[in-house]
Amino acid sequence: MPMRRLNFKVLRTGLLALLGVATAHAQALRDFDPARDIHIAFQQGQVLVTAPSGIHLKKGFMGITLASKPGTLKVGTLPPASSQDELGEDIYRGTVKIPVTGNGLKGEVKLAVEYQACTEGEGSTCFPPTTQELSVKAAEIPATKASKAK
Repeated sequence: MPMRRLNFKVLRTGLLALLGVATAHAQALRDFDPARDIHIAFQQGQVLVTAPSGIHLKKGFMGITLASKPGTLKVGTLPPASSQDELGEDIYRGTVKIPVTGNGLKGEVKLAVEYQACTEGEGSTCFPPTTQELSVKAAEIPATKASKAK
């Protein structure tokens, strides 16, 4: 008989701990702010868009545009999606690396990075598309290669 009580106590303690972790995770997702919690960086000719655990980014809303002058920006092909959401739309988890090149860029270049973030799990929410501005030195953006005439 004492063994049964011990098992119940262990089970109850484990369930309470699990509930506490789940509640903390749910609270963190409720406090999620796409403009604050999605990290944008530039590294080796690529814009890096990083979503925290429990968040995904919709591929259909990923985009980068040149928000400063002079010059032109060419955005490379988006990488393959890491998965699909419950609607069958392509999504990314973790870090998305988007190649960019440019011509005629000078000084500090402003890039407008657009994305749509969604929480995952029960009660998931997709936020409106968000745009963050990223400043990059023009010298760090590789030059666009001229296409060959046919």
